[in-house]
Amino acid sequence: MAFNDLIAFSTFAVISMLIMLRINVVITLAIFLPLVVITAIVNIASVQIKKRRGENRKATGDVTGFLGELFGAVQAIQVANAEEQAIQHFRQLNQKRMDMTVRDRIFDQVLQSFFANTVSLGTGMILLLAGQSMHAGTFTIGDFALFVYYLGWITEFTTQFGLVLTRYRQAGVSVERMLTLLKGAPAHTLVQPGPIYTKGPFPEVPDLPKIGNDRLQILETRDLTYRHPESGQG
Repeated sequence: MAFNDLIAFSTFAVISMLIMLRINVVITLAIFLPLVVITAIVNIASVQIKKRRGENRKATGDVTGFLGELFGAVQAIQVANAEEQAIQHFRQLNQKRMDMTVRDRIFDQVLQSFFANTVSLGTGMILLLAGQSMHAGTFTIGDFALFVYYLGWITEFTTQFGLVLTRYRQAGVSVERMLTLLKGAPAHTLVQPGPIYTKGPFPEVPDLPKIGNDRLQILETRDLTYRHPESGQG
């Protein structure tokens, strides 16, 4: 779901809430009760959300970091005859990464399932309240049809709102990891706009002044041989 869609759903939810409040306050508040419950759940579970996503990101970083070290020290590993130890350590890191990823995904899916079920329970309660109001004569068929029409949109908005809150908490973990790379620089540096040169004109590359250390002093070659491919002679 795009952020623009969330804005559209939010605008529609606010307008529909104002209309429904003028018809029946109790049923309207019952419709938006799952939204309050979902917001409270995300706030309560925010610590676990950040913890599990942080463990997942750290395990992934350990795997990619070890791969970088592995490719940078291939010759040293071969000389030390440590291929099996390196592979075993890589397997252990991958196993830990898989465990952390599974835990993170399960927790995320449990939250999404809870959001959907909360909305479903709220829908059932709304139908009961509407039935009682219609029996009492304070809620007409037209009002019921309007509420049912709005209910689908508000249900989708409530579910997506909980999902966006969860993703926001998870994204905070990635932002915190990137902030450590700034080494004291302001946080807004992460989102500071800059030019992107995808088409011309491209910026000029500045000429770096040559200094004494850039001058070639000695060139040594040993056992250097070249043979012409046609004649085979050097």
